[in-house]
Formats: sequence, C-alpha cells, structure tokens
Amino acid sequence: MSIDVSIIMPVRNAAQWLNETFESLMKQIIENINIELSIYNDGSSASGSSLRDETLNIIEQWRKQLELKYKLIVHGYENEEARGVGYGKNRAVQYSSGRFLCFQDADDLMCPNRIHRQYHVAINEKDDAILIGSKYERIPEGSTDRYTQWANNLTEEQLYTQIYLAHGPTLIMPTWFCSRSWFDRLGGFDEIAKGHCEDLTFFFKHLRNGGRLYRVNEILLYYRYHSEATTFSVHEKLCETRSKMDVKVLKDVIWSVRIQEIQLNIINNLEKLTIWNAGKQGRKFYRSLNDINKHKIICFCDMDPKKISKGFYTDELSQDKRRIPVIHFTQAIPPIIICVKLIMTKAQFLDLPNELFPFIFQYLNSTNLIKTFFNVESLRIQTLIQSFLSHLDISQETDQWIQTYLPILFNQYNIIALRLQDKHINLILKNFLLNKIQSIHLFSSDWNTDLLKEGLNHFRQCLKQLSITFTYPHGKGDIASHLFQCDCQLEHLNITGRFLFFDNNDINTCTRLTYLSIGLEGMYRVFILIKHLPNLEQLKVKFRIEERMIQPTLYVENVTLCKTLHRVTFTGCTKYFEYFEHFFTTFGSTIKYLTINIDLMYNIVDGKRLEQELLSKMPCLLSLNLIIHSIIPHCDPIAIETFQNSSWQNLNPIVYWNDIHAHQHTIFTLPYRSNRFKHLSNDFISSCISNRVVSLCFEHVRILSLISTTPLTLEIFEFIEKGFPNIKTLELTNPLKSSRFQHERKRNRNISHISDIFLLNNSLQLPSITKFCFLLRSQYDDYKIFRRFLYLLPSLVYLQMFIGRSLFHEILIYEHEDNFIRCALNRIKLLQRIRFYDGKNLLSNEELHILFPNAQILFDYDDLYAIDLLKIFSDFKSYRLQTLIQPFISRLDVSQESDEWIENYLSNVLTKYKIIALRLQMNHLVMIPEHLLSINIQSMEVINWDVLTDFSKKTMIYLRQNLQKLSLVQPNDNESSDLPDLLFRSDSQLKHLIIKDCTLYFFNDDIEICTRLTYLSIELEGMNPLFILIQHLPNLQKLKVKIQSQECIVQTAPNTNGVKPCNKLHSVTFTGWIKYFNHLESFFDTFGSTIEYLSLNIDSQYHLFDGKRLEHGILDKMPRLSSLNLIIFSSLVDNDPIEIETFQSFTWQNFNPIVYWNDVRAQQHTLFTLPYKSDKFEYFSNDFVSNCVSNQSVSICFKRVRTLSLIATTPLNLETFLFIEKIFPNITTIKLTHWIISSLDENENEEDRNVTIMSEDLLLDNSLQLPTVTKFCISLWFPFNDYKIFRRFIQIFPNLICLELDIEQSLLHDILKYEHEDKFVKTILARIEQLNITYMDEKNTLTDAEIYYLFPNVKNLVKQNCYDSG
Repeated sequence: MSIDVSIIMPVRNAAQWLNETFESLMKQIIENINIELSIYNDGSSASGSSLRDETLNIIEQWRKQLELKYKLIVHGYENEEARGVGYGKNRAVQYSSGRFLCFQDADDLMCPNRIHRQYHVAINEKDDAILIGSKYERIPEGSTDRYTQWANNLTEEQLYTQIYLAHGPTLIMPTWFCSRSWFDRLGGFDEIAKGHCEDLTFFFKHLRNGGRLYRVNEILLYYRYHSEATTFSVHEKLCETRSKMDVKVLKDVIWSVRIQEIQLNIINNLEKLTIWNAGKQGRKFYRSLNDINKHKIICFCDMDPKKISKGFYTDELSQDKRRIPVIHFTQAIPPIIICVKLIMTKAQFLDLPNELFPFIFQYLNSTNLIKTFFNVESLRIQTLIQSFLSHLDISQETDQWIQTYLPILFNQYNIIALRLQDKHINLILKNFLLNKIQSIHLFSSDWNTDLLKEGLNHFRQCLKQLSITFTYPHGKGDIASHLFQCDCQLEHLNITGRFLFFDNNDINTCTRLTYLSIGLEGMYRVFILIKHLPNLEQLKVKFRIEERMIQPTLYVENVTLCKTLHRVTFTGCTKYFEYFEHFFTTFGSTIKYLTINIDLMYNIVDGKRLEQELLSKMPCLLSLNLIIHSIIPHCDPIAIETFQNSSWQNLNPIVYWNDIHAHQHTIFTLPYRSNRFKHLSNDFISSCISNRVVSLCFEHVRILSLISTTPLTLEIFEFIEKGFPNIKTLELTNPLKSSRFQHERKRNRNISHISDIFLLNNSLQLPSITKFCFLLRSQYDDYKIFRRFLYLLPSLVYLQMFIGRSLFHEILIYEHEDNFIRCALNRIKLLQRIRFYDGKNLLSNEELHILFPNAQILFDYDDLYAIDLLKIFSDFKSYRLQTLIQPFISRLDVSQESDEWIENYLSNVLTKYKIIALRLQMNHLVMIPEHLLSINIQSMEVINWDVLTDFSKKTMIYLRQNLQKLSLVQPNDNESSDLPDLLFRSDSQLKHLIIKDCTLYFFNDDIEICTRLTYLSIELEGMNPLFILIQHLPNLQKLKVKIQSQECIVQTAPNTNGVKPCNKLHSVTFTGWIKYFNHLESFFDTFGSTIEYLSLNIDSQYHLFDGKRLEHGILDKMPRLSSLNLIIFSSLVDNDPIEIETFQSFTWQNFNPIVYWNDVRAQQHTLFTLPYKSDKFEYFSNDFVSNCVSNQSVSICFKRVRTLSLIATTPLNLETFLFIEKIFPNITTIKLTHWIISSLDENENEEDRNVTIMSEDLLLDNSLQLPTVTKFCISLWFPFNDYKIFRRFIQIFPNLICLELDIEQSLLHDILKYEHEDKFVKTILARIEQLNITYMDEKNTLTDAEIYYLFPNVKNLVKQNCYDSG
C-alpha cells in the first residue's frame, strides 16, 4: 500500500501535551487517504532519569489506538542532548515514505479537516514546488495577538512581500504541508543544534529555488503558546522569557539570516538605497550590511526632529568613518528600506501625523489602498487618501470585484482617471460611470470588437484624455472613424501598439484635440490628420515602413497651415525623406521644438539638404534633437563641412560617422536623447575618443547594442564604462570569434573578435547592467567567453541567450571547482531562452533549472504557440497569469491536435478563455457544441473542408451567419459543388473571406448580394467570375485573386455591359497565370478609378509588356494609384528585349524603381519593382547577378525572399554564392533544378554550354557558408552522382535539416564508402530530419536500413523511383 501523507512529528520531553495532540490526530478526516505517523524522539529524558519525562510511555500507550488509523513509525534515542529541531524533522522524514509531508509539532493540535484540506490543495495545484500553510488559532486564547493577526491576514501578495519581517516565515512552520520530492530537492532542514532558525532558512531556500506559497484560508491548527516551545529559541517576538544573554544571541541568529537574504535578493541588485529610521534598528541594519552594500546607502530618513537635527550618522567601527546624512522622510529618494514597526493597533495607526500618510500611500497602488482603507471610518484618512485614489487602476481586477466596488467608489471618491481592460468597458458603460472621469487608459488585445468600438463612441464624447495600448501586435481594424468625429471632446489622445490605417473620408474635424501620439503607415495620414485637427499643438508619430505610400503630389493640395502646431516628434522607419520635406514646407513655419529619430532606407542626407529642406522652413525653431540612421552600401561619406555653417551653429552640436564595413551612416545631435543606442561600431568609438564632449552625452542611454564591426576588446568595454554610465541592457547580436583565428577570408573581417587581453582581464566590470542579450546567429558554446561576460556584469539578473548542450556540459564540469560560475548563475532571476537554427541542441526545462536554480524561465512568443501555452498554464489558478496569457491564446490553432484532445478539452477552453480566432480541421467541428462557436469567436480557419456532406452545408450556413472572418483551406471541392452558393448569400455576416487551394467557377445566378464583405481572397478560373463577384459585393475594399488559366480552356472576354465601378475597392492583388492580358486591362478599365494599391505577381504566357503598354493599359486607368508592386515573368522564344527607356516616363517616376532583365539563353524576361515583395525568387540567372552587382540599391531589397531557385544559366562559382549571401540574407530554401557537371569535364557538347558548371574555386573553398538555409532541393534533368560536389553543397549549408534529392544509386554508395573516413559528412547527415529521395536508376538500390544508417535522425522519409513512372 502506497502512503499518500506522512505526518512528521519530532518530540522531546513533550509528555504534558501528547495526549491532546494524539486525540486531535484521531479525529482527522482521512477519506481515501493513506496516512502514516512518523515520530522521532530527540533525546527525551527516560522515566528513570533525574529529569523524568513520560514521552515514550505515552507514545506506547497510544500505539494500538494510533495504528488503527495510521501506519505508526517511531525512532529516536534517549537521555542525550537535543540535536536540534531540524535534525529531528529530517530523521522523521527519512524514516517515512509518504508522497506528501505534513509537519506537526508535538504541542499543537490539528483541526479535524487539516490533512484532508491541504492534501486536496496539493493534488489540485499539480505543482511539487509549493509550500502549503493555513490560518491558525492561538491557545491559550489572546496570546501573541499582533503576531497572529499579522500571519492570518496576509494577502496572497503579502505572503511574498513581507518575508523579511521580524516575525519569521509568512506561512508559520507548524502548518506546513509539502511534497517529499520538493523537500528532498531542497536538502531538508539545517541540522544545527538548538538555537538555529531552521524553519526560516528552509523557507528562504524554498523561495530562492522558485517555490510557491499557498495558504488555506481556514483555521486548521491550534498553535500552543508556552515558555518551553522550541519557537522561543529564535523568534524575536517570543524571546521575552529567556535569559538576556540567550535572547541577544538568538535574536542575532534570525537577524543575520534575514540580513543575508535581503542583501542577496534585493540590495545586491540596487544602485542606491535609503534607510528609513535613523534610530537603533536603522543603524543596526546599516552596520550589518557588507562593505559593498554599505556604500549604496545614500542617507537615513526619519520624522523625529532630534534625530534629523544631528545631520549625519557615522559608524565609528568602520574603517572609512563615512558620514551618512540624516534627512526628513519627505525628502527621501526611493528605493527605501523601512526599519520600523509595521504591526500596530488601529488607534496607533490613526495617531500617525498627517505628513506621514502620503509617503505610505505612494507605495500602494490604488486597488491596494481601497482594500486596506475602504472600511476605515476616519474622515481624516479618507480625506488624505482622496488624491491617491483619483487615478484608479482596475486593469488587473476581476469582473466580480469591479461590479461590487466600482459603483461605490465612484460615489464615495472623486475618481477622475481610470486604467482598465477592454473587457471592462461594458461594466463602465452599464453603470453610467463616465460623468466624473476625465481620463481613461485602455488596454485592448483586439481592436476590431464591437465592444471596443461602442466604448470609443462614448469615450470620445465624455473624456478629455484617452490612451489606448494594444497588447496584441497583429491584426487590423478601424478605430480612427470611432475617434476622430465632430462630437469628439478629447484634448489628449495617445495610441500605442498598432499602426492606424484610414483615408480622408473616414474622419471628421475635431476642434478640441491639442495633443496626439499615434502610429501611422505613411506620411499621407499625417496630412489627413492635421487637416482635421485645426487646434493641434503637439504631435508624436511613429512610422511603420511605408509599404504603401501615397505620393506628395496627391496630398499637398488643399492642406492649410496649422497655426497652433509648435512641437513635433517623428520616430520609426521611412523610405522617402522627401515626404518629411513636404511636411515641413507645409507646416514648418510654427514649429518650435522638433525631434526626429528615424531609420532612413535607401537615402542619405547631408547638412546642406537638411538645412535647405528642414531648417529653412522652420523660422521659429528653438530646439532640434536629431537621430538619422541609414544603411547604404557603396556610398560616399557625407561631407562633415555641410554641418558647419551658421544655421547649424545656433543648434546643438552634430555628430556624424560612417562605418565603412557595415555600410552605416549615422547623424545625431548632442546630447543624445534616445534611451537606446543601437549602432555602436569601431569607427564611432575612434571618433568619440578624440571628442571629449561626446563621452558625457550618453547619460540617457539604457539599452546598448553592439554591431558586427565592434571589436570586443578591453578598450571597447572601458569606453562603454565611461561613455554609457547608465546602461541597463547590453545586446550582442553578431557571431563571435576568438582572436586566435587569424586566417578568415576578407568577407569575414567584420565579425567581432574577443581579444585575449579582455578574456584574461579580471578587473573591468559594468555594474549598472542587469540584462544581457546574447542574440547570436550561431551556436555559442565557449565556456571561457561566457564566464568572462558573467564576470563583466556582476549585477546581471536577466539573461537572454541560446545555451547549447556543449556549454551546458562544460559548466557542469567546471562548476564544482569554479565557485564564481555557480554564484553568477544563481543570481539570474529571469532567463529567456533563444532558438535560432539548432533546435536539437536546446536544453530542457529540467536542465535549465540545474544551471539556473533561481531563474524563472521565459518563453519567447515565437517559441510557444497558443496551444502550448494552454497545455502548460491552463491548470494554473493564478488570475494574474491567466490574464497575461490571454492575448497570446486569443488566436488558437488546434488543427494538429488529436480528436481525443478536441473532444475532451476544446469546449472547456472556449468557455474559459476569450478565443476570438480558431484554426481547426473539418472533422473537429462535429465535436464542438454549436453555441460555443458564437460566444467570442469572430474568425475561423477550417482545414480540409468537405462541402458535399449535409453536416458541412448546415455548418456553413451557421458560420456565414455568425462569423466575421472565415478561411477555408484545401476544401474538397469539384465542378459540381455549390460552395459559392453556400458562401455568397444575402444573410452572410462575413466581412473577411479567404478560400485557398480551390479554384472556383460560377455564374451570375449562383450567388446573391453580400453587403458586409470587405475583404476577399480567392482562386478563380479566368476573369469572368471576378466581374460577377464584384457586382455582388458592393462594399468590397480589398481583393486578392489567384488566376488559374488552363491551356486547354478558351476563355471569353468578360462581359462589361451594365457593370458599374465598385466605389470602395481600393486595394487589389493579382497572382497566378494570365493567358489573356486584355482581360486584365478590361478589369482596370471598369474598376480602376478607385484603386490606390495594386500588386501584380503573374506569369504572363505569350505576352511581353514594356513600360508604355503597362502605362496606357493599367496606370492610366487608376488616377488614385499610389503604390505599385510588380512582378511579371514572361518566357518567349526569339523575342527582342524590352526597351528600358519605356519605364522612364514621368508616370513611372512616381512609383518604386523598376528592374528588368532579359536572359537571352534561357529566353526569359522579368520585370519587378523594388523592394521585391514575394517570398520566392524563381528565376535567378547569370544576367541578373551582373545587373545587381552594378546596382547599389538592389542589394538590400530581397529580405523577404525565403525560397531561391537557380536556373540553367546560373554559374555555380564562389562569386555567385557570395552574392547570394549578401543579397538574400533570409533564404531558408535553395532549389537546384538543372544538370551540374564538374569544371574539369572538357568534353561537353556545344549545345550543353549553358549547363551549370561548379567551378573549381567553389569546390576548393572551405569558408563560405549560408547558415540560414535549412532545406536544399536538387531536382535535376540528368543523374547526379558526384560525391565531391554533394559534399561541398552540404558544407555550404551547415544548418540543413531537410534534403530533397534526384540522384543515382552510385552517389549513396559513395557516401557509404567515404563516411567512415569523412566525419564531416557523417555529422552533417546526422542533422537531416526530413529526406525525400528520387532514384534515377534501378540498380543497386539501398535498403531502408542503409538509408537510416546514413541519415540516423530522419523522422520523415519519402522514396520514389523515377524509372517507375517513365
């Protein structure tokens, strides 16, 4: 029989209380719980001794009765000195066997339901690292009243925050209940003889190791008070009956434990500190600190005039005799350690002077103030508290708390500002609480809910100030139209977390708004806003990179000067600096204070241009703060003389530097105003060392990032120590190499090196830094470098890095002999693990806890999906934790979950959480009650939809009538299906519809008008269905169409008779195959008048278009067009190249640059705009490489490309792959789709000269690598069997995990032949997890066993035979 609970009871001379204790044990409720009682006798006096005690006799008298209920275990010894309470408890635990431990003192009494309640809490919490206590009652009644009142009334938060008080653990030890596994992991109690606070040291050890505290809010123990109690030997409040010498020694024990713990957890992480209490306790606290922490004390504060009049305190026993000021508490500077009595009677508290209360109140948030003082019937207190409750934060409170207290608070207090979540809006509106409120700060996870829009409609009419913080970074929605209206009373508006998108007709004039902070997509909307805000005084705008930018010529008209605008701040990223110039030309005449902190793409500006286009347009300018960062390769540096004329001399000094290796140009004014410095390079350091002024101007910087050209030497960190005295976060985002590697290629010279001098130095430290981000793009496993950085940062508590398994094992090897590394890792409180390319080397949570025992492991948003968060945290009962994860699980993907999981858990998840978007399989819908689909869900994506079943048709009707957004992926559709008939009906509530992997064709009578649909992404057979669709979607705004043009189908031209333009259609995207380009021209003839954003990514068969035809056939039909993204590929035989001059007209100059190339040998013509917007680049050829090398701006325009296909004319030489490395930095897949022959073959035929050859320089090179590539596909026209070429390819891709090969069997046999002597190949092949092999011959095929021998870690193997299919 397994034991569930062991009662742990050490005894020593406890005869006078044991009978009552055993009686309480016999009354325990033990339903279905197997319990044992483990008693350990710690040297009780035997009955024959001079100090006779009947402890053992009483135990024997109760044995038979106890054994009826419990398994009884008794051990111990007699007539010896006590070995200590810790020793006795550990021995009792040692002889027991229960899963849980229930600690019981021999003189205390259990309530009948104690074990039952604590056991079920432990089972339900599912967390071994939890210490469970309870409330208690003192016997005799009334003893230690204050202590009992304190312990029983601590809130859940105070269980953690009041652990350093004199009373001992916040959960009193006699009520403890915990798991055996956790007790063993902590090593049990300290086994020091009498006079040691073993409970307090265990309690602190529990918290240091991440343990939780839980108190059952019921009285489960009667805690006896008497002079012989072991508690009297240490706890300060219970020492009154001991001798004065004993009391002093024992008080010093608990004092030293508390001081040691508070230094370790708090003071070591602070830069400065104030001690409240210049009296005896405060001075004792100061003297108890170590020397380093003593120097952090800047002053004492007090309210006693006598103490303050002394002026300072000096510790005469110290060596430096430092004089520490004593000041009035109202002048104190936080953080503050309070060394005063906190427990007092209500009368004592109310007798405190008025001037003390504000200082107490400012350390409590508004809800804590309410909970503490709500029922205090004192007019004086309520008056004093009023100013602290005028701004109320209820964002973390439950709905029940808000419904209960908020109406009362509004009636009782003058609350003028409120902080809340969007889900609380209805509670505010329902209680009509907007009459008094002037300001609201709103947290929202989704900006497209009807509740939020309803709230905004009320807020804009009633409030003076509104702040909205969007906590979920993705999604789109319309809130501008609900804020900027004529009835708006707002004077101050702040929106963060999202970029707004709106047009001129969406908003109206707001005359009262004077302050606006907002995120926008493009300068166009700044002009729209200012046009509608005539009294705006302060404007702060953060720009997202303008993927869709309306040109200045379209929006300068009819915009008048805003005479009140005097302060402007621009941040973010922009492509077009000329748009800033247009802004200042229009509005600059009134601006007095200007701040610009931008990343400028594709442009560089010098002092002359800034003076002419900015400064000269602002005659009233008094202050300019400037930070402009540009990355442009092969660009000459700015002439610094352009910043030296009289206009610039009237403003703050300018610093400029050009980092040649990193192609970076940076301009900023002094003093540097941003809290982040993200471009520290070697060139900049060289400039600063010669400029004394600069080194003093970075006091605002809190986050410092080192770039690839920064040398990690002793000098660089000495410069950081002097130049950046207040940085809190250091980021290192580039690969490291030790200085002993001196033979790298030229292309690697910009990789940072850690010098040996820095590694060997043991003196330099940066104590201000508390967070270190090791964001390295390769596996980092150098123990010496890791140790040096830990020593460099002695105050480090937050570490963000990738930790490989090899580093893990090195730390385990050295930590026993290296005390520093163990102490440094113990300091880490927060660990954020990073995963780049090496997923297999990632450590488990258990291994991370071994390295960082006190760290809370943080998961990156990218590492955990919503379903993972649910599985990890759904059983946690913390309201705070559930609130924090809500934004991350609001969009839930269960498409990969089992039917069992869906059936057992999904309904509960939909009920418990606010799930607004759901992705699932078609068969999962059967398992979800229909009413749950309409609780919160607004969006749904269904995989493998089968439209032919009755259930699917019924469900489709329900979904279109209840959802706002629907996506269907891989629907099992055919020509006879009625999917369009089910979707496009007049009762549809859908606003957003996506259909993937299914080509639809329908007629006019098959569908009905849908007035709510604004976004449609669909695949169609030709253009005719598209014309039909638009006629039935009058409010369509965004359209994405993939056109399928089958060779065998002749498509008639669309019938445009009677077709009217769609007035709201402003964004159109076409992809796919276009057989009849004139059909596309008919579309723009009909609907082009309203289109502002156009994207074409098409393969145009049989047609070649020059700039003139595209201009007349498309651009001229779209007068409002502001953004054009173009990718057109044509494959025509014997066709002359396009004249590039046809793209140089005035019309084309208003759009992004055009790239064209003609690959004569491959007979390919390609047009595209920059930046390149597709994730695939399928036509990479030699001619294109030549064009790009001569075009400076192209090199940074392919960051979106993830898949790169090499065609027949691509030269496989070293230069080509160096080019790929620079131009395509983020590719993950490379496809090779043609025959490769060695350059040593001289006998190829004339017609084969366009076949790609792998050059000898690439074969012999051992340094070039593309670490981003994880998938490599070789799909060849002819057999591939060259082992050397194969080996070189896998060497280029060190992080390869997916391999697709069309090969001869001989290649696999060569790999088997060489793998014993070629360890490199064996190592690389062991990384492959997905393998797809197509055999090109049928001889000597390998068995599965041989394939798995070559690729031991393959999880997914697919084999095909090319000869089977001919």
